[in-house]
Amino acid sequence: MKLRPKLRPPMLPHVSMKEAFNLLSTGECDYGPYFGHVLGFWYASLEFPEKILLLKYEEMKKDPVKHVKKLAEFLGKPFPAEEEKEGVGEEIEKLCSQVGDSKNHLTQEMIKRLDEITKEKLKGSGFTFGESKKH
Repeated sequence: MKLRPKLRPPMLPHVSMKEAFNLLSTGECDYGPYFGHVLGFWYASLEFPEKILLLKYEEMKKDPVKHVKKLAEFLGKPFPAEEEKEGVGEEIEKLCSQVGDSKNHLTQEMIKRLDEITKEKLKGSGFTFGESKKH
């Protein structure tokens, strides 16, 4: 399976999902080490919470409307009470909802390996994936 062209810059060569996974898991990404970027934004969000809002996909999936409201507040555009009563958060959530399908592209072995790498790379930072922690 090839990565969808719209998800990558045109100057990068086509790579299979397996090749892309191997590059990510070894840290050989064109834009630098992925986990270095994640931790950089994590630490910056702790230091400058008024400037950097870090949202976790897993938490957004659990309560998308809460996170839509959180994002609106962060941007200085909270929903007026009337719009909240009319369900504007729910409408935005419906318009933006996407269901992940990593299981259709990654093997169980790849998912397990990625989980292990993630735990190793984020160890000691206080940042986690898949677990809800107060930030």
